[in-house]
Amino acid sequence: MSLKSITATVGEGAANIPADVATVQYLLNCVPASQGGPIKELVIDGFAGVVTIEAVSRFQKFRFGSSENRLQSGDVTFIELKKFDPLPFSAPVVPPNFNPLTTASMDLSKMNRSIDGGIKRALAHEGVKRTLAHEGIKRVLAHEGIKRA
Repeated sequence: MSLKSITATVGEGAANIPADVATVQYLLNCVPASQGGPIKELVIDGFAGVVTIEAVSRFQKFRFGSSENRLQSGDVTFIELKKFDPLPFSAPVVPPNFNPLTTASMDLSKMNRSIDGGIKRALAHEGVKRTLAHEGIKRVLAHEGIKRA
């Protein structure tokens, strides 16, 4: 049993705390592709982009037949992932002062294609109308200098 842990949900529309994402990326890389692991090794960068979320989805579909595109500490997906950890008693994947890439240095072509969907769903759960969420997303993306395709 691995001592690795995460503090928040990782995946589509999730909190995606960089240290948690890096831990999940590490654990996914421990899974052989023949058992639902990523086809190509993930870069452990703490960024839950489309490649990482697709790897979570692939693992869930392989192991459970369906995917939620996200996982959290204590759920069956995270428990299964930890079984593949070859160094279960080693230190956390990243140090507590982990400093992930900023949007200025990220390859935006690899960003999560469903950023609109994830933010809209998160805001919808808080009772915010989808139209307001869409306008907010446009403002956030414009502020970050991200152009939508």
